Amino acid sequence: MRWLLSLLLLSLTSKVNAADCPNTLAEFGPVPSIITLKNCEHIERGQEHFITNYLVSGKNAAQAEKWLQERFDMKPLYYLCCGWEPVDRSDFRQNRDGRGHYLDKISNQYYDITMTSGETLTNERSQWPSIPQFFISVTWYPEGAI
Repeated sequence: MRWLLSLLLLSLTSKVNAADCPNTLAEFGPVPSIITLKNCEHIERGQEHFITNYLVSGKNAAQAEKWLQERFDMKPLYYLCCGWEPVDRSDFRQNRDGRGHYLDKISNQYYDITMTSGETLTNERSQWPSIPQFFISVTWYPEGAI
């Protein structure tokens, strides 16, 4: 019921505080306590979709990355240009998207899951604790939108 209320609130505004957002990751099972719900967005331009945003500190980024890889098959984070992002490095001629994916078999709802650092000059994994925060985003499309 709370999820439906949150979805209604999302349809009325573009960005909603965490208290009124569905905890999308929690719908798939327990979420590590190092991951904090930040906010959610309803994007109506282009193809309508919803995004739930989370934060994780740099000191816990490796643990969060591992959980996202195991749970959603997200690819490892690589430093590209100016920040960290998941990249499928199986074809070294292209930096293909490495987002994780989840298909809820009950609702048939499809989700994209990704983790990024935002802009940083920190280009060594061992220095992740010096990055204040990483961002995790879960994107999903309303039924029938895909």
